[in-house]
Amino acid sequence: MGNDATRCRRIRNGKSSASPNPPDYHLPIRRLVLALINILTLISQAQDTKLEQDRQFDSGSGIVLGNLTDLQVDNLVTPGKVWGFLKYHHPQVTSGQRQWDYDLLRILPAILKAQDRPTANAALLGWTEQLGSVAPCHPCAKLEQTDLYFRPGLDWIANNALLGDDLSKTLQSIWDNRVPSQQFYVGKVPNVGNPSFEHELAYENLKLPDSGFQLLALYRFWNIIEYWSPNRDIVGENWNTVLSEFIPRIALAQTAKRYQLEMLALIAKAHDGHANLWHALDVRPPVGPCRLPAYVRFIEHLPVVSGLPAADPASIKDLQIGDAITELDGVPVAALIDAWMPYYSASNEAARLRDVGRSMTGRRVRRNQHSHPPRQPGTQAHRQAAAFNPERFRPRRARFTRTRLPLALERCRLPQTLLGKVLRRPPLRRASDRHKRTDYRHSQLPVGLHGLLAGVAVGRR
Repeated sequence: MGNDATRCRRIRNGKSSASPNPPDYHLPIRRLVLALINILTLISQAQDTKLEQDRQFDSGSGIVLGNLTDLQVDNLVTPGKVWGFLKYHHPQVTSGQRQWDYDLLRILPAILKAQDRPTANAALLGWTEQLGSVAPCHPCAKLEQTDLYFRPGLDWIANNALLGDDLSKTLQSIWDNRVPSQQFYVGKVPNVGNPSFEHELAYENLKLPDSGFQLLALYRFWNIIEYWSPNRDIVGENWNTVLSEFIPRIALAQTAKRYQLEMLALIAKAHDGHANLWHALDVRPPVGPCRLPAYVRFIEHLPVVSGLPAADPASIKDLQIGDAITELDGVPVAALIDAWMPYYSASNEAARLRDVGRSMTGRRVRRNQHSHPPRQPGTQAHRQAAAFNPERFRPRRARFTRTRLPLALERCRLPQTLLGKVLRRPPLRRASDRHKRTDYRHSQLPVGLHGLLAGVAVGRR
């Protein structure tokens, strides 16, 4: 009691017998948290440094191409595939130790100068060996074979006729000794598992044309689909053929607009509605400031007026709901659609036609009730389609005011003769096994996400 009374008197007098610096029991935890933050910061700075300290091609690749021979095109196919293979399998690259984009630009001049395939392969072999030998892995990445539906398409690394003995053996050794769960240029979206392409630089200040960086964009997208799309076997395209087809188309694009158009055509080959060059849709045909003042839906390959702008529908005297549009500016719609479709990415034809309908422009419209435009081979429509240049089609004058199409078209009652009988089918889906294909593929490819757009959009200007 005496001690308590004395303590109370000291507290009332502003004095306490307690220690002026009581022990901080949370101090060790705070120190541990700060240490972890510092370690993560250093790791992040080290990874960024690998990309930032290499400045050799910041002002451009210096690769200028006016034409490509068949031999050069063939020789450029192999480095595109080898570059992508090493990007996702060699430990020096998967650990973020290389500015892999610039390493590609360093080898391309030697490939372009090669007089035959063995010379090009020898250059690739020396380039690969500069990464250093791959030590035997422990543990090694293992491909689970149980219930495997879709095997990685890597038979080409064992093709001695294509690569030569030495390069083939080197690539096979890299594959056999790859390190598990180590990727720098691709990760997973948290709680989802889709691939996320986080370290793909956009080079926004790049001046186009630049054949080297244009090839880099092609190789990036091609390898993303090759290694990370679970639907590559059902896109309806031979993906190896797509690579060889687009090498001259993209490398020889002489303007930024032509480069963007070719990239749009390349992306459309993936047949994925989430994939697009979203910042460059204004170069996709049809172009121009004038839009058809009507909402259209395609019914049996016919653009049919399904609605009119709510602002002033009475001012549009030449169009009525249910009209089938057969010509724009004197050009058959069939010819226009055939010319525009390759630049529209969608998973099916109905979605492509929907997007084309939202972009249709024109000055004069010829309407025809309940009749299909001619599409048979040998007809005038197909002859005009063969000579049609989609880039040059634009309204000669803006007779109609521009309207913005809604995200969802109006549902209107069209004439039954146009609609026909409504048939409903149960949705089709593939077996769930396609979502369990390999140990390093994912169930979906979010190619419309920002990460991939940065990977594709080399030189946004």
